Amino acid sequence: MALGSRVTAAFGQSYATSEEWASLLASRYGAENVSGGAAESIITASPYGDLSGTLPEGFQANHLNQNAVYRAIIPQNEGLAVGVRGDAFAEPGTPHYNFHQSMEQFWEQYRTGALRGLRPTNSEYSQALVEALQAGSYSPTQAADLAAQAAAQRAAYGLPEAAPVPRIPGRINQVEP
Repeated sequence: MALGSRVTAAFGQSYATSEEWASLLASRYGAENVSGGAAESIITASPYGDLSGTLPEGFQANHLNQNAVYRAIIPQNEGLAVGVRGDAFAEPGTPHYNFHQSMEQFWEQYRTGALRGLRPTNSEYSQALVEALQAGSYSPTQAADLAAQAAAQRAAYGLPEAAPVPRIPGRINQVEP
């Protein structure tokens, strides 16, 4: 699927080129947060339904706006995702496992830690997403780009950054490394 089609599917608006998409992200989130406008370093997320079942062996589609958190608002197959190597549950050390290990550390403080009973804001989720993407082998620039795309999708579904996330997900029970 072409970039413009992916963006149209995710946001209901078409951007014909990577440069137009980079310009949109830079205008919303600041050029310093999205590759300084350099389109060649931007990784464009796709709807989960477009990726799932189409990736090479050993890769899985990974929601940026975690389905267990946002499924009541963002339909599973429309949630932006990227292909990531490894099994999130059973392959310690792989980018997908490391991504979810980082997110689990973030969520645990809201499940049983000092923040139990509270929900983080979408903005706090964005910060955790950037850290998890970096743990999953994305560069800081790529992680910021992907998090900005996820934030734009949340905004398109009526979820402002200052609002709390819809729900705290249950544990995924990864195997121990």
